[in-house]
Amino acid sequence: MDNLVAADKVLLSQMFDPEGADVYSFRGIFRDRHLLVALPQKKKHALRTLSLYQPQSLKARLFILYVKCLIRVGMMRFLPEVKLGELREEYSECLGSFGDLGFLLGNPAAESRKLIAYHYSDGCSLVTKIGVDGKSSMDVLAEYRCLERAAKSISGLIVPEQMFCNNEKKLASFTVKWVSGRSPRRQDYGKVCEQLQEWIRAEHCKLVDLDCWKLVLENSRGGMHEEHVAGLNDKVPLTAPIHGDFAPWNIKVGKGGKVFVLDWESYQEDGAAGWDWAHYLVQSKLLIDKMHPHEVIETALYWAKSKKGSDFLIACGWGEDSMSWLGSYLFYAQFALNFDREKLIECWKEKVEMCS
Repeated sequence: MDNLVAADKVLLSQMFDPEGADVYSFRGIFRDRHLLVALPQKKKHALRTLSLYQPQSLKARLFILYVKCLIRVGMMRFLPEVKLGELREEYSECLGSFGDLGFLLGNPAAESRKLIAYHYSDGCSLVTKIGVDGKSSMDVLAEYRCLERAAKSISGLIVPEQMFCNNEKKLASFTVKWVSGRSPRRQDYGKVCEQLQEWIRAEHCKLVDLDCWKLVLENSRGGMHEEHVAGLNDKVPLTAPIHGDFAPWNIKVGKGGKVFVLDWESYQEDGAAGWDWAHYLVQSKLLIDKMHPHEVIETALYWAKSKKGSDFLIACGWGEDSMSWLGSYLFYAQFALNFDREKLIECWKEKVEMCS
């Protein structure tokens, strides 16, 4: 652990014994000095572990392409070595028997970090999401329960294989099968929208009657957006379950265009159809394309006026009312999901005034 920063050492010492002899040898990928991915030594499993990280910027994608080339030609030795001690007993129980192990470390800036472990067991490649403290363990357990409830009704979800919980150690995890795939690109927009359309329920509902919108009303009460939020109360889209962070890095497009949706921590059973796609567009334009808020709003509305966009919004029950679709999403993200959408909301309000 000598080449790791303090925060990473603290996290990994919960999983690997820092006092004993080194047992595991990985090749590390670092970002801002923090360990991002620990790759096992075998090519196939190193590549599969690497697929847990889905970079979005051009610079990051090019770097990962370089790493893939190193792996394929047997030159991983040019990556920094990371040596770790014996796996602690509770983590051995959590992962089960395995021959190869790699992992992705959670965001070091997050309130509580999680580990995503790749492991190969009995001829099957598995991925286990692990909460390593009180907060992250609760999040993992909540996500597992969501996946259990939604498994029969939501396509594109990867059903958990098993769950593990050790209350004494504040450790919780669930395991799914590893799936091959990559983040969606622009040419995949149609496939992703088709996936979302499969989630739509054949029932209309006023926004004001949805529990999630009641939360928006409560949190916006007395603020500068209260009047605009209330003005959307009587909109009647179709309903759908909401992923909550439906973004390129939480989606994989596999062979044959099959779409897999990952990371269901923000899942809600009832919301307005189309909100997840609005989130996808906004996150992509803001964080990947680095657009200014005005450009993000214009781009989303421009897409809504296209043939595919128009067909999608009609399927979601919004008809031609793209302004209400986008605005209601922005308020939902701001006041229910805690994403900072203030600048985008101001740009949306300016657009509303121009159109009125």
